[in-house]
Order: sequence, then C-alpha cells, then structure tokens
Amino acid sequence: MSEPWHIDKKISITHVISTMMIVASLFVWGGGIERRIDRNAQDIEQVREIQKRNWDANREQWRDTKDSMNKMNSKLDRLIERQ
Repeated sequence: MSEPWHIDKKISITHVISTMMIVASLFVWGGGIERRIDRNAQDIEQVREIQKRNWDANREQWRDTKDSMNKMNSKLDRLIERQ
C-alpha cells in the first residue's frame, strides 16, 4: 500500500532565505513606488504654479491690449469728429 499524504514539519533554510528575500524585495519595490509618487506630486504642484503664473500674465496682457484698443478707438473717434 502507498503512504497517505503527509506534511513535513521541517523548515528548510533555503525556504526561509528565499521568503526573506521576497519580503525584502517587496519593501524595496514599494519604497521605489512611493518615491515616484512623491516626485510626481511635486511635479504636478510645479506645473500648477507655472500655469497660474501664465494665466495671470495672459490676463494682464489681455487687459493691456484692451486698454490700448480703447485708446485707439477714442483717438479714431476724435479724428472722425474733426473731419
């Protein structure tokens, strides 16, 4: 007759070492992911700041352009009134 299934209660040193290496690799991998996430968050914040500065500069430029056009319109109106 064949022997029934059994579980060996001995733990091999290679099994312990390989399990520890897998756990250590997971920690290193997770740490790398976290660093990349932090770097991306910083990059996103920098992009937001740049966009805000660009938006403010564009708004100021549009305001200046509008003022210039209003001045030109009033000059043209005076010129037309003289004729």
